[in-house]
Amino acid sequence: MGPQRSAPADAGSSSPVGSASASASASAAPPPVPVAELPSAPLLPTGFVAVPEPNLAPDASRVACGAFSIENAPSSSPNNYEPFVRAYDKTGKKVYEAHGRAYELDAGISVRQSLVVDVCGDLTGDGIPELIMTERTIGAHCCYTHYIVSLTTPAKRLLMWEKGDSGDGMLPIRFSKSGPWQVISYARIYPPFDPEKGEPAMVYAGVPGYPIIFDYVGGEYKARTFSFREGLRSMRQEDRAACAARPDCEPSPFYEWGLSLIIGDWETEKAKLIPDAEERKPFDRRAKEFTAALRRALGP
Repeated sequence: MGPQRSAPADAGSSSPVGSASASASASAAPPPVPVAELPSAPLLPTGFVAVPEPNLAPDASRVACGAFSIENAPSSSPNNYEPFVRAYDKTGKKVYEAHGRAYELDAGISVRQSLVVDVCGDLTGDGIPELIMTERTIGAHCCYTHYIVSLTTPAKRLLMWEKGDSGDGMLPIRFSKSGPWQVISYARIYPPFDPEKGEPAMVYAGVPGYPIIFDYVGGEYKARTFSFREGLRSMRQEDRAACAARPDCEPSPFYEWGLSLIIGDWETEKAKLIPDAEERKPFDRRAKEFTAALRRALGP
């Protein structure tokens, strides 16, 4: 069966599960508003909802999710853009609040990272929704941390993923007919080429984002990408068909190489992906090394 596509709990924690707030110096200029992580209305499976990013208006919009309503609340500080998360029960009582972690912009200037809910829905199948959240600093490429938190009593963190750069977001996806949902994102992983040996030279903009699949294992979400090879094979087939239908779509041999290493069919795919035998040599030479690197980064 192919895939169906589409942190936070206590104050003082080292991750955004608390409600303490820090603000920058009053003399500091307001930093720019970051670009939203996800489209304003991402395509989501039935039962999941997108939670809009706040603007600087005094009131945030609440979104119904199961027995709760969720909001990304704007910061009350005039010098910072640092939205945070609140959840309310059916009576309107606040049952959960989480803020991003603090960091130093400059000497004596401490700000909090923005923390927002991207998606809300019941990932685990226990009838209680989970929050898929993104924490980030302001700046190109850096820095992103993703959380999955269940709105149990008390709230329970199921994932904290220090992603680093590249704001790809996380979305629910199903590779199985039943049971908990998986969650997909993408991770930039440099292939181990050596340009001094005549192998391809990679720059950041050309590094592919390989799929990373998180599965619900032992009460937590853990990276288990290599466990979903057949699901990724089906997803690749769909993506190739979509690309073939677009005249402006050009498949990346680097992405296709890494994906075929994850799926395990490089040997049968390689002549089609890179027809020139000479150009293919560095890919063959580095295949074993890169497979091991992908497994370490993306999970067994």
